Amino acid sequence: MKIVMMRFLYYVIALSLLLQLVPFSIHGQYYFKHYQVDDGLLHNAVTSVIQDENGMIWVGTRAGLNRFDGYSFKPCDNRKSTFDNIGNNIVNVVTEGRKGKLWVATAKGLFSYDPYQELSIRVAAVPAGYIHHLVKDNRERLWFITNGTLHQYQINKNRLIPTNLQAACMATDGNTGLWIGREDGTIGRYNFKTGNLVNTRIIDERTPAHLRSISKIYPINGQEVLIGCFTQGLKLYNHQTGVCQSLSLVKDPRASIYVRDIIRGEGEQYWIATESGIYIYDRAANTAQHLQKRLNDPYSLNDNPVYTFCKDRQGGMWVGSYFGGINYYSKENARFKNTIRYPGLIPSRAML
Repeated sequence: MKIVMMRFLYYVIALSLLLQLVPFSIHGQYYFKHYQVDDGLLHNAVTSVIQDENGMIWVGTRAGLNRFDGYSFKPCDNRKSTFDNIGNNIVNVVTEGRKGKLWVATAKGLFSYDPYQELSIRVAAVPAGYIHHLVKDNRERLWFITNGTLHQYQINKNRLIPTNLQAACMATDGNTGLWIGREDGTIGRYNFKTGNLVNTRIIDERTPAHLRSISKIYPINGQEVLIGCFTQGLKLYNHQTGVCQSLSLVKDPRASIYVRDIIRGEGEQYWIATESGIYIYDRAANTAQHLQKRLNDPYSLNDNPVYTFCKDRQGGMWVGSYFGGINYYSKENARFKNTIRYPGLIPSRAML
């Protein structure tokens, strides 16, 4: 009897230790598949991911542009020209235009890429400088930021229009206009129809100037936008009421969180890319779950600095990181609970 009781206590203690060492959330499992240079990526620093109208995945890296067809990665080079070759250029943003054409913002200017002819062309009307933000509106205009200044490129007219507006990030607001975030902690809402620009301060002026920068704006409906900051975490701003509130990602309100990207997941969940992993913020419950790299866990994030997101048509999430390449999450992966093997503990796998 004593032997049976001792064995029972051993398994209870082992299970308790396992639950402490492997902090799975009862609200959901997040297991990631990893793609890196060994899998065909040009570079493990991934800066942009999109899915085009045909379902292809395009990956911008610090060594060029990749196409992923679901089986393998292919580098996108223009073999017909060395001058117009995206080649091993640093790719910062990729966005899709009409008829499948891609627009690629790089460290050497703006490129167009025709995936059918595999032909890249540098846009001569745009200076060959470092472009770090790029969005396309529904009027065939590209908006981009270089040297801290916002520019507009009219595709049909091949014409560049400087705006003389300072900007650190931006986002389109449907058919209405453009949101602009700045390094001084303010945002601006530019109306396409009227040309008016309404500015609002988001970060208090008492915050040191070098810590005020706005890094991401993500419109979530006709009234509200989520705002990611360089050190001040996540904000929610309602431009109709003028109310701005801080959203808690961690318990410590003084914690410094650098938000790089935001995307909507399921329902009222929003994925927040930061330098310290991913926060999944549930607006309905006002709670946040933190996903980070875990040693000896092959299914966790493999790198904490996360730069970009892309949600595919099946609801899968493509996560671009700075050192770890791509981390891919799908709900199919979450059907199984994976238990990590630790010395002295019994591993198992069970259906959820």
